[in-house]
Amino acid sequence: MTREFDGYKLDKQREFFNNTQKKIINAWVYGFTTSTQVADHLGLANGTIKHADFEITDKLKDNEPGTDRRAKAVTFAALKGWIDPTPFPDNIERKLTDRKTLVLTFRTLGFTRKEVANHLKYSEDEVNNNLDAIISLTGVKNDYGAIAWAILKVLKKPQPQAAKQNP
Repeated sequence: MTREFDGYKLDKQREFFNNTQKKIINAWVYGFTTSTQVADHLGLANGTIKHADFEITDKLKDNEPGTDRRAKAVTFAALKGWIDPTPFPDNIERKLTDRKTLVLTFRTLGFTRKEVANHLKYSEDEVNNNLDAIISLTGVKNDYGAIAWAILKVLKKPQPQAAKQNP
């Protein structure tokens, strides 16, 4: 049986990403972005990482706006629950301005910083400053960490249940 996620066909019998690919995506979130850094962090060969990185980004080819396939992979992994939310801070989303929230939203959709600037008609410096402020506020290491935080701590945050009314 297959189902679809944002245009990507998923086979229920097989995960979209294998365990090595999931570990690589997690490494991106925690600040390891080069293949050498990821290889050292995971204790795997650099060639293995490069090949898996290609496989991850190749699976996310689409005609949608946004060319940062790593950002799309992080979004996908966070939505699937493959990233541990524990290290990310809680209850700071209200400190984000509307502009910062908008910039971060476009990053979760896979837009590069430059694409966000072009799409929103902001300067690249303004986008960079907003994302750098989010990274500083959340304590993550990079945009991928900010994307994971946004999904895990803001979008997937359990909503308080309404108080039960006694009849």
